[in-house]
Amino acid sequence: MEKEGLIAVSVIYNSLIDGYCKEHNIGKALEVCSQMIQIGMEPDIITFNPLIDAYCKMGNMEAAMDLYSLVSKSLVPDIVTYTTLIDGHFKVGNVKEAHRLHQEMLEAGLTPNAFTVSCLIDGLCKNGRTSGAIQLFLEKTKAGPSIYSPNHITYTALIHALCEEGQIFRATKFFSDMRCYGLRPDALTYVVMLNGHFKAKHMIGVMMLHADMIKMGMMPSAGICAILARGYRESGYLKSAQVL
Repeated sequence: MEKEGLIAVSVIYNSLIDGYCKEHNIGKALEVCSQMIQIGMEPDIITFNPLIDAYCKMGNMEAAMDLYSLVSKSLVPDIVTYTTLIDGHFKVGNVKEAHRLHQEMLEAGLTPNAFTVSCLIDGLCKNGRTSGAIQLFLEKTKAGPSIYSPNHITYTALIHALCEEGQIFRATKFFSDMRCYGLRPDALTYVVMLNGHFKAKHMIGVMMLHADMIKMGMMPSAGICAILARGYRESGYLKSAQVL
């Protein structure tokens, strides 16, 4: 009975810390963590993961890694810990450290979950490692849906990276594959594709995408209409721009 009570108290403290971290009030979260220790409660990895995540979201990777190093002396980091740090390092452009942590995670016997893979692919794309991202994507999807199922974030990241590199036809292939996989493109995916076609001056692709949006029941928002109008004007399709 006493053990059940301690578990209940631990859950309450962990929930408070998580809540304060989500409100970006890391000072209060650390205060609650200190109170937890003062009353004889031992923080676990669930206690520290939100704190590490909060530092990562602040871009303070030094503090995140310091806490990680401290925690690792007495606790075993889990998949959430590693995924959070990998994502944080990618976001500040530290690709080498993100890769090191990924390798460390694998050596610890942890299997990347769908969110970990998405973070890796998104991070590689945003740091100019598109070929590496595609290779990882193909490896994971080949393993089957029981191992990894790609989501909107993954596909949009790959499509955006390919469009930025001017590989519009390869981006279109991923756009098509996305639908075959049962994922419906959202407004962001359409915007990325539209910008890619305009950048490549592939107006037939723009028109087909515009028509496809309407066919799918996705009426272009004011923002998308503005993108279309500007793109049509810059490409010399003044009548199409005026209609919008």
